[in-house]
Amino acid sequence: MKLASVIDESAYKPSLKKWRNWLDSPAGQQLLAAEQQALDRIMPGLFGYHLLSQSVAGSRQLAQQSTIRHIMHSLPSARGELPFGGLVMRPDELPFAENSLDVIVLHHVLDFARQPHQVLREAIRALIPSGHLVVVGYNPAGLTRLRRWPALSKSRLNDWLTLLSCRVEHRQGHFVHRFNGPVLNYCQHGLADWFGVFSVTVACKEVSSMIPIRPSWRVRPLLPMPVARPSMRNPKAMRNPKGDN
Repeated sequence: MKLASVIDESAYKPSLKKWRNWLDSPAGQQLLAAEQQALDRIMPGLFGYHLLSQSVAGSRQLAQQSTIRHIMHSLPSARGELPFGGLVMRPDELPFAENSLDVIVLHHVLDFARQPHQVLREAIRALIPSGHLVVVGYNPAGLTRLRRWPALSKSRLNDWLTLLSCRVEHRQGHFVHRFNGPVLNYCQHGLADWFGVFSVTVACKEVSSMIPIRPSWRVRPLLPMPVARPSMRNPKAMRNPKGDN
């Protein structure tokens, strides 16, 4: 399907363009490969009918190992022909109904969004109850040169997810390069959550289980009230209250 140039990246920070250029470097390609491997281990365990993959790194097949058949790819902009399943949309204004998607993947979207809280709110709004949200983002405490890129802290992301009625089921930090040897690999795995380059967070949209409580109405008995009765002391006055003869 041929399209005219659709470029609307006002929802993202200006540093996004520079980051995309950096992805073409060997270091950028290594980062994308490591993130893809991490997602390939997670996606087969998430089920449903509709999946939305949002990435600011272009038209990438992030959910290629998913068992969900209907997969849509959200792009911040497009020029020429869109890939199969590609959609151009703003991350803070998703064109989906409430409770309509089973899985949503946010690939560095929260890192470069101008309003990450609104983006997160929109994604959770579109998720069905018990649906899953997968967030891939930089670690602000990572011991690499990638710290120059914007990142959302772990504590802030957890607070936002809690406020939006989501439960974190899995979170794992990752390094781009792996060390050789079992001891080094063990140390690397333990330090990845704190000093890894990026992290993958899986959250579930909780269902509010509200049981209606039937009010117990009590019928109170009516208290006997005295009733006014005419006095029989002066029957003549009762028959002629005006006093006429």
